[in-house]
Amino acid sequence: MEAVEGARRSGPLGAGQVFEWWKFRGSSRGSIVWLRLPLPRPIPEVDVRAAVTELVTRHEALRSTVGYDERGMPRQVVHPPGEREVFLGREPYGLTGDEIAAWVDRFDFDVERHWPCWGLLLHADDGDVAELVLFFSHVSMDAVGTLLLHDELAELLLARWERRPHRLPPVRRHLLDAVALDSSPELDAERAEAERYWAAELRAAPSRLFGSTPHTSFRLYAGTIVSTTAPEVLAAAARRYRTTPAALYSAVVTILLAILSGADRSVLRFHYHGRGPAEEGVVGCFHRILFTSLDVSDRAPLGKLVRRAATQILRAQRQYRIGWDRLAELEAAEIRRRGTGFAWGSTVNFGVSDEYERLCLRGDYGPATLDGLPEPEIMLNPREISDNDTGMDAYLMVRIGRDSMHVQGGFNGNILLPGEMEVLLRGPERVLRQALRQHDLSFAELVEVATGIAGQLRPPGCWLGNHLTDLDQLRKLLEEHPDVRAAYPRVEPTPDGERLVAFLAVGDTGPGPAELRDFVLARIGPTAAVTCPEHFVTYARPPLDRDEPAAWRALPRLAEGTGLRRAARAATGDRELALHRAVTRFTGATEVSMAGTYLETTGRLLVVPAILRALADEGYTGLLPDDFVRPVSLAQLATELTAPPPGDGPGR
Repeated sequence: MEAVEGARRSGPLGAGQVFEWWKFRGSSRGSIVWLRLPLPRPIPEVDVRAAVTELVTRHEALRSTVGYDERGMPRQVVHPPGEREVFLGREPYGLTGDEIAAWVDRFDFDVERHWPCWGLLLHADDGDVAELVLFFSHVSMDAVGTLLLHDELAELLLARWERRPHRLPPVRRHLLDAVALDSSPELDAERAEAERYWAAELRAAPSRLFGSTPHTSFRLYAGTIVSTTAPEVLAAAARRYRTTPAALYSAVVTILLAILSGADRSVLRFHYHGRGPAEEGVVGCFHRILFTSLDVSDRAPLGKLVRRAATQILRAQRQYRIGWDRLAELEAAEIRRRGTGFAWGSTVNFGVSDEYERLCLRGDYGPATLDGLPEPEIMLNPREISDNDTGMDAYLMVRIGRDSMHVQGGFNGNILLPGEMEVLLRGPERVLRQALRQHDLSFAELVEVATGIAGQLRPPGCWLGNHLTDLDQLRKLLEEHPDVRAAYPRVEPTPDGERLVAFLAVGDTGPGPAELRDFVLARIGPTAAVTCPEHFVTYARPPLDRDEPAAWRALPRLAEGTGLRRAARAATGDRELALHRAVTRFTGATEVSMAGTYLETTGRLLVVPAILRALADEGYTGLLPDDFVRPVSLAQLATELTAPPPGDGPGR
């Protein structure tokens, strides 16, 4: 941590901030969190603006931007109070949530130029402010932080109304100071243990649960369910299984995902606040999105699976001291080993009110009412078609209070059928209600619950260990190569298990196995259920029966390495040199092999945006930060750069 430009302070981004910063990458594509505060009575605008200014003065996180040091590493820079005025727009009172969201979308937020706090004043007819909405960059603020600010802002506004000093205590610790404590050498052992834990978890986790389309556009479905009985059911079931409502709900969703996919091992991502004693009460962003995988191969009953899943979730939460960049590097190494990408999959964001949490702890909920209640209504509607480069299946935002549970879901309509979406919305409460009625549920009964909602379950896919492969999609991808006349991928038994083999007709001088492997690896990603074959068998021509392995094997094979590498390298020389210069400059590596992947060569993700800026300065575009995580060589990345027009390069 250091002072810059006089009154400014700067320091590295925290482990929880890096993920959100990577999503922004200096644009408005990242996440924004809201704080919406209806006022008990209209308050003059001058008082509301003064209260917001005081709030921003109190907390450094609300006046920080992202800068970069001379090595290209991102740093958060704290600006002194009063250097800028917080932007507060003005609109009439009564805007809906969708209208406010549309207003936010028009705000061209940039983490490098703008303070991470701005807002909207909703005016009553008399001109005073009836409601205040504040927006924060997720790089600087998480959900816990917004709750802290909500209470502070309410006190600041009340003090203005009553014309008295506020009663807030001094700020105990700022975001920069908490990040410094989290980065201290005393926690090195915890960080090393977390790294070992997540490397093992990535090795065990399935890369995806569902087959997917080869393109990135997806139909977003929005689903909502409101249940007035779920709070009692969840509290009673949590007591029964001796776990928390959050762990129980996430466990049931994980089990339902396994049933819907037919997988022997399920996986689910979940939000974790990432706050220890050093971060307690600190306004800032510390949250992590962690994952847990669950082995269901023994088809155990619900109680056993819940205990297994809850234990896994608690283990994952204890190992939260790992930055997103390091976790991404471990995931990239596993992608390279498997030859297939990881889909983002499904996420549960579970939140409970303080009142509900107190009631559960005290055991104030009586036995849940299990019979004679109507099913809550589900609203499930297709929304816009947009780009999805993460392989998202579902996102469930769960908020539970004393009297009701609200679940808002976002679903990828290219992955999940409407019946499967309904299972994820309606299934958890129905499973727990039936389990309370019967004391427990067998796995077969869990399948019956899911089938009763979805109508029918999809047939199981082609599993190779812990990753799912769509052989038809792989065939189409292989036949996209200009020299491949026909392809036939298949899974073959071996003494050690199974392996994926591809039979290909490539002509007498077509590509060899090395080029074919590079071709496939360059096209795998989170949105396609494609795995790179372990073995390529090449032939000059295809057999008459292209779907019969014996017909392929009857043909004379090309010798290993006979094929000529057809990649057009002559035109990429300047692009390779430009990429080599930028990588060497910001990674500090003395030797950079263009034949290796970026992470194998350097292992420093945080400087990737600086590398891209240096390339852009020379006129080279076409790559995104996520491209540097892909299991392809730097030479391959160079071929994907768009070169500047002749005469437009540096020094010309």
